[in-house]
Amino acid sequence: DRFAILDIYQGYKGLDTTVIADFRAGIGTEHLDVAACYYPWLNTSITTEQEVELSNAYQPAARETGPAAPVDIKALVGNDLQAQQTVRQALCQKINQLPPGPALAGIYYTVDNDRGVWTAPANLNIEGVLGPIVAINDQQQQGLTTDISGKSINAIRAFYGQGPAIVWGARTLDGNANDLRYINVKRTIIYIQQSIKLGLQRYAFYQNAQATWDNCKADITSFLDGIWRAGGLMGSSPDMAFAVQIGLGSTMTPQDILEGKMRVSLHCAFMHPAEFTVLNFEQQMAAH
Repeated sequence: DRFAILDIYQGYKGLDTTVIADFRAGIGTEHLDVAACYYPWLNTSITTEQEVELSNAYQPAARETGPAAPVDIKALVGNDLQAQQTVRQALCQKINQLPPGPALAGIYYTVDNDRGVWTAPANLNIEGVLGPIVAINDQQQQGLTTDISGKSINAIRAFYGQGPAIVWGARTLDGNANDLRYINVKRTIIYIQQSIKLGLQRYAFYQNAQATWDNCKADITSFLDGIWRAGGLMGSSPDMAFAVQIGLGSTMTPQDILEGKMRVSLHCAFMHPAEFTVLNFEQQMAAH
């Protein structure tokens, strides 16, 4: 019921290091379809030089070395304003090197609200960012996106005329999957699954009978029709985009009825019309 946004550890390092290989080796092989990773870290402008204060920070010397005077950074730079400015700039630059995860969470939120969870959170510029710390070319991006392990990593790149930090990828870490390799598809599935599970709970005290099935099917059909009209399901008509199945001989057996199990099956076209992904649900009925 959730989706993870991951950063590369020490993602300020270049592709000539082992940071990408170390990440892929360390994340394992489970639940890769519910996570996405972004690289590299970003040069931001969140902290200004005026917010960086030069102050003295020290620890007492160890007893073995005897007493030692603390080092005063202000004494080192003295009244040299240029030296102080250089120190501030260096500190500010380091402080502003940040992982992209929090910014991507904001982009997910904005895209969800403006265009729907079924819209890919990509081809967007990250505001407040000067640019990625590591420049990535087309060939390097291909290596990030396509890997024998399937563990795709989404690049953040600078494009002239588009923006200094464009999110240039929308794949989950399960890059070898079919539909599930896309962030928007997986998150749409999660959205539908959680919505249907919650909606089915209202029928828990109804009779597991035809009238209940008809009402349930009508509610789910209306819900999916709204997603289709918003662009979340593919097809020129509802029949090409989704189907709802529920009932005896369709999704339930006589034994299911006796055990109070109401089963629902959804067929949803997330990528192409009439190419359905099947989502199955079960609601335990209290009245049986």
